[in-house]
Amino acid sequence: MLSTRKLLETDSSTESIFAVKSDITMSEDDTPETYVEKMVEADTPTALVQLSSTDTDVMKECLKLYMDTLNFEAQSLDVALREFLFEFELPKETQQLDRVLNAFSRRYYACNCELWSNEDQVYFLTFSLMLLQTDHFNASNKHKMTKEEFIKNSRVTDGSVTDNSFLGKELLEYFYDNITYTKFITQSLLMQPQPQPLYLLPKMIFNSNSSLNLEALSTQRTRQRSGSVSSTASQFFQTASNSSDPYVLMATDQLDTLKLPLKPLEDFNPFTNNSMHAFTNEYLQHVTNTLRSGNAIYVRFNKDCNWLTGKTEISTSEESEPTEMVCVRVLKIAEIWKEETVSNKFLTMGNYGVKVVSKRYFGILTMCGLLLFESLAFMNVDDRERVLSGEDNKSEPFFITVDNDNSLSRCLKLPLNGLFACPCPKEEGHTFNVFSKNKREMFSCPTLEAMSDWVLAINYVAAIDMCQICYEPLNHEVVPIRNIKIEDKLKKLNAQIPNSRAKIDEILTLQKHVQLATPFSPKTRENLMAYFQSLNIRLEWLWYEIERNQVYMNLLLYEGEACSKVLECSTDESLLEDSFLSEGIDKLILYDYI
Repeated sequence: MLSTRKLLETDSSTESIFAVKSDITMSEDDTPETYVEKMVEADTPTALVQLSSTDTDVMKECLKLYMDTLNFEAQSLDVALREFLFEFELPKETQQLDRVLNAFSRRYYACNCELWSNEDQVYFLTFSLMLLQTDHFNASNKHKMTKEEFIKNSRVTDGSVTDNSFLGKELLEYFYDNITYTKFITQSLLMQPQPQPLYLLPKMIFNSNSSLNLEALSTQRTRQRSGSVSSTASQFFQTASNSSDPYVLMATDQLDTLKLPLKPLEDFNPFTNNSMHAFTNEYLQHVTNTLRSGNAIYVRFNKDCNWLTGKTEISTSEESEPTEMVCVRVLKIAEIWKEETVSNKFLTMGNYGVKVVSKRYFGILTMCGLLLFESLAFMNVDDRERVLSGEDNKSEPFFITVDNDNSLSRCLKLPLNGLFACPCPKEEGHTFNVFSKNKREMFSCPTLEAMSDWVLAINYVAAIDMCQICYEPLNHEVVPIRNIKIEDKLKKLNAQIPNSRAKIDEILTLQKHVQLATPFSPKTRENLMAYFQSLNIRLEWLWYEIERNQVYMNLLLYEGEACSKVLECSTDESLLEDSFLSEGIDKLILYDYI
């Protein structure tokens, strides 16, 4: 961590405080190492001007060694650049300036290599920040660069070495806000015998009521931060005047108080060992028997009633006669409780709040989707008691005829495409989450056995959705259109896993950027907090996709001898590399329960 340098004190006069050491020349006996030691000891703000004066190999080495003495770890790029430019004067000549910025970019990348792909990305964005600062604080410039223009100019998406498309729009907005918050201040302004106008310097330095003054800045402080301030950012904002001045916080070693109070990052799958814990042979056999047995429960309804989800067709034989009634197979029907958020008006306070309630539904899982009914009024009392009791021996098909089609349409529908159920790892009771394409919902059951049965049944039916399986439907039965081979779906699911993993790594990198961010304004702080929360949501959904695909693959392999077909049909060896598909069917099952 860079800090303000020691200002020399020889007596009580102001001129002595602003004294500057003369340039250090390199003698014939000096090596790059010894010369850099002299430069570091001299602690002169013009060091980089000297070290970048020529493009010889010796001076390049000296510049590199000198930059290696600086530490930018755990600093956002804009803060590191601001402190760097406060410490050192930049050369005026273009080629020298380019050498210094390149050296800064290399050093910053070396200190924070986990945040960037290469040093060219750092250099490009550093140059953009320098241009933005010059453009924004140039008094003669009447047309300032807007935030949208900065984002457009700073984002590279061409796949080159400077490609920084992984940086979110919110991070570039943060850089814009921080750079335009206040002008870069150089140490040379404090070293002038005749001080510059006060508006060019941090206000608190010349505030007679403040304990922070020139003498405070003249105190020796190390280049690396020795400790952090215990107060939080919110406490600091409440107790310190002008606390948002970055140079005041630099001088008092309190810049870290502006960082967001975020939890440490954890790179782990939250669904691990939860989604498959109930996948025993007994449960699997029960689901497959229900799927293939003709002696199941069927709901018979008018074929014009549009209450099922997904792409379906009606199974008919050549000898069958036209009919207005069709049926759908029910794989599971039982009571289930769904957590819902409802509005609640507080009469005493005169405003609105929300609360979470557990609402009872009757879940009906079919080959065409999961359907939730508030009541089973479309069944007569005897049929309702029979299907809910579970005592039916299923010696023959059991049909429930529905005359009122409107009662079927009034239900919540969850399509099978992408549907995934997983027990809640941290919740009390027998609760589980059901993920669909764009939402997550929580359900609960009275017993562990009931919950396990729901989780397995939902995942199994969703895994084989649209797959060509061994299944003989009844005449006039509504079934999903099955046009995908199991081995083709396995290959597709397997190929998606590394893509999701790459996106997870990208989001974790973005979260590290946000953790290092040091927003100067409260508005920027709020935006970054909201951005971090959105990254957490995206991260959870990517883990869901990975776990869903792995569970689907295990269930599809259980459905048939698909593993050998995948290995025989696959012509892309890279598809199976580093994948459990290459281990064979025995090792392909990731869990010990099957």
